Amino acid sequence: MNSIDNTLIWISLNCLPKFSDTTGQQFWQKYHNPENIWNSFEIQSLPKAILVNAKNQAQKIFADCEHFKITVLHRNHTQLPRNLQLSPYMGNLLFLEGKLPPLNEYLLGVVGTRRPDQAGVRACKYILNQIPENLTIVSGLASGIDFISHKQALRQNKKTIAVLGQGSLQKLSLEKQNLKEEILENGAILSQFLPHVPASKYTFPKRNQIISGLSHSLLVGQCPIPSGALITSRLALDEGKEVFCIPGEVTNSLNFGQNQLFEDGAKALISPKSLYSLTSQKAPKIKKNTLSKTQRDLLKFMKCGSHTLHQLSQKLDKPIGETIANTKKLEHLQLLYKNDRGEYCTFPV
Repeated sequence: MNSIDNTLIWISLNCLPKFSDTTGQQFWQKYHNPENIWNSFEIQSLPKAILVNAKNQAQKIFADCEHFKITVLHRNHTQLPRNLQLSPYMGNLLFLEGKLPPLNEYLLGVVGTRRPDQAGVRACKYILNQIPENLTIVSGLASGIDFISHKQALRQNKKTIAVLGQGSLQKLSLEKQNLKEEILENGAILSQFLPHVPASKYTFPKRNQIISGLSHSLLVGQCPIPSGALITSRLALDEGKEVFCIPGEVTNSLNFGQNQLFEDGAKALISPKSLYSLTSQKAPKIKKNTLSKTQRDLLKFMKCGSHTLHQLSQKLDKPIGETIANTKKLEHLQLLYKNDRGEYCTFPV
């Protein structure tokens, strides 16, 4: 049986009433082949009208996928990522737009709240400001931490994968649609739902399972209690995967989730250079001789503590515009950052 026949059978099965991912896993373990599942007594004993309707729906879905260049992956598909083959969270189907990264790519899942505060935004941007070459960011195309994670990867021309909490052909907001199109230039969009399934409170937990199952390890940004990010992190811990958290101020309720995870075995990730240890690479060193004299003077002055832009401009005796340009350059090189009070600081060594 060819791959198209296999795909049509898997879609047909998923169009049957009450044929869930759990049901599919049970049938797969029993019959080991989609054709055998379809021809089984359990399936063929269903009313003929239900079977015909499921096949007709499958033909339409398959045609839609071909038209919109969506690849349909299933349990025995050759392109199914290795992590998902081994994960208990893989469903019956996975709809792929774009291109998955090479097999040797390290997949880092990133999750967090949809509504981070300014400190949470800065912390996430800082940690993901220097993504290693063979590391792909996996996140959920939601607002907040997800959005920042995808954007940080794209800004550095790195690959990123977005896992949707809805069908691939369901309408997105303009902002998310634009981000989706950016991702598809060099990355992938995944959904385990039939193409026209809308987002609901039932779809997002399954989306979280795919993020956990697909990723080698998980990074948790700012997240309160309760939150979907916390659920995803516990799924990853249950799979025996490493979970890293960006520490947050302990009295801020937006940080309660990731701070709580430290008690469950999560590790702190406080520097972008730590990402290189995940991929067994060395972080590139910034050559100070590539900096201008003003930039070097600015860094020397910064060793005295945190300073506002106005203070730096006065100390260096430079126009405010030139000081802004220099601080932006040093921020990009991860040689300084802006704290919660809007003051510039150097990173701890």
